[in-house]
Amino acid sequence: MSSASRMPAATANGSGRDEREVFDERRCRTIVVIEHPSIPAKPCTKCELVKPLDDFWRMRRHRTGYDSWCKACRRAARIEWEARPGVQARRREYMKAYRSRSDVKDRQRVVAADRYAKQRSDPEYVEWWNARARRYKLKARLGLTEAELTNLMQSQRGRCAICRAPFTKAPNIDHDHKSNVLRGLLCNPCNTGIGLLGHSVPTLRAAIRYLQRAALNRELPTP
Repeated sequence: MSSASRMPAATANGSGRDEREVFDERRCRTIVVIEHPSIPAKPCTKCELVKPLDDFWRMRRHRTGYDSWCKACRRAARIEWEARPGVQARRREYMKAYRSRSDVKDRQRVVAADRYAKQRSDPEYVEWWNARARRYKLKARLGLTEAELTNLMQSQRGRCAICRAPFTKAPNIDHDHKSNVLRGLLCNPCNTGIGLLGHSVPTLRAAIRYLQRAALNRELPTP
């Protein structure tokens, strides 16, 4: 005789899984069984519910190849454990001591170098990483989104805010380095030029006067 006898089946839920109540004679209690029409199931030893294998983490050392606790129970136990006093402090101390070991540092350097070489050789990854870094810089440093940057580009008609030359590549986002206030989009020569002159209005005016004097001297006849 089986260890469980069936009771009237419940209706199927919206996810395609059938839920039914089963009386477990070994435990002398009624448990809820969740069945999937095509995925094998197993019981969770924590909540005692029979769930599909998708609800369990893979675990090679277990005889079934899956964890004995379902993902929901593992997640709840993890949250409860991390909420205990002193757990986070002990974890930080352990990780600090672990990362300070010379063998760990050497292994991490080798793994990081190998991963970096593989990633940089993948054009799709490089493009994805550059776009991600750009979005982070926009949001973290300037508080901009991609949509706001697109609107700014359209307002400048795709041209540099100083020389009015059309952009042939990604523009430089010019901003005040003290207040991080956005000023506009510049081409690389203009952005480099005002940066080398210290973003100083008096210095830029002095440079303009210098160029004007030089142009005037060229126009004057030689004695």
